[in-house]
Amino acid sequence: MAKVTLTDVDKIYPGGVKAVDKFNLEIRDGEFVVLVGPSGCGKSTTLRMVAGLEEISAGKVRIGDEVVNDLPPKDRDIAMVFQNYALYPHMSVRDNMAFGLELRRFPKAEIDARMQEAARILGLGTLLGRKPKELSGGQRQRVAVGRAIVRKPAVFLFDEPLSNLDAKLRVQMRVEIKRLHHTLGATMIYVTHDQVEAMTMGERIVVMKDGIVQQVAEPMNLYDEPVNKFVAEFIGTPPMNFFEATVQNSAEGLRCEAGADLHFPVPEAARAALGAHLGKKVTVGLRPEDVMDPPTGAVGTLKARVEMVEPLGAESYIYFRSGETSFVGRFESHRRFKEGEDLSLVCRPGRVRFFDTATEKRLA
Repeated sequence: MAKVTLTDVDKIYPGGVKAVDKFNLEIRDGEFVVLVGPSGCGKSTTLRMVAGLEEISAGKVRIGDEVVNDLPPKDRDIAMVFQNYALYPHMSVRDNMAFGLELRRFPKAEIDARMQEAARILGLGTLLGRKPKELSGGQRQRVAVGRAIVRKPAVFLFDEPLSNLDAKLRVQMRVEIKRLHHTLGATMIYVTHDQVEAMTMGERIVVMKDGIVQQVAEPMNLYDEPVNKFVAEFIGTPPMNFFEATVQNSAEGLRCEAGADLHFPVPEAARAALGAHLGKKVTVGLRPEDVMDPPTGAVGTLKARVEMVEPLGAESYIYFRSGETSFVGRFESHRRFKEGEDLSLVCRPGRVRFFDTATEKRLA
């Protein structure tokens, strides 16, 4: 296995279109890193530059200690799993998995040993004689992963491998790929636009937008401490609520007012940063699970009407409206709401986030 290091990597297409801008990241040996972001953010292009399928415009890519900018893909000791499986339709599962090793003239006994090991890990032992058309989507994807495993590469690259699967199979394959990582201890780079996949699979997550890395962090650190509004909104389902508010002094201390019925107290840790914006607009962020009923005897600071209730079994999403502002809360299902009822709510202490309205950077 090997670490992967990208230093000031750019990708500029003809016409001056910059798809990736100054990408810097060191992926540790054996680490599972996920690149996530909306379509067109440059994540797949970055992966393809690591693989050697895209030419690097500037910067360096190292696999281990070797700069691989000018190496062809076959010499980079990587294996890639694609979204569309890329299986040979006329070949059996056995032949699809063995083909790459046969091209490299591996001994037949070693090919069989590697193939049997991969089939055991992925549960493909009874499918080796079938053609791809005789397999389900999940089975085809396992074959594509198996073809990568038999290579025993230094680095595994996954380019949105679960996008063509239904919801149930995606969950199953997420578990299988994570189990595979634990089994092999391999370095893996995984690209997805699905933030749920990113949060559940990655040891670290790289959030990208417009070719630029926005934040690199462990999943819960990314969720709890986003560095800007984009990261805060992109990570989390439902997304974070945002309110345009004015920083004001009140009898209770500094607070942000987003209307007559929406008041957000500023915790002590954020007062210095918010005090510099007194009388100015800021953006307040609040996760749906941090909207809550006030404690007994306390007065709510968020007055709103229930617009819609979405029961989801163990929990419910409650959509509120206050004046022209809408927001959503996440509550346990035993807490019942009626559409049209007026409520007084509060923010979970210490869980409000504040962002500069102009730059969208986190204030505190």
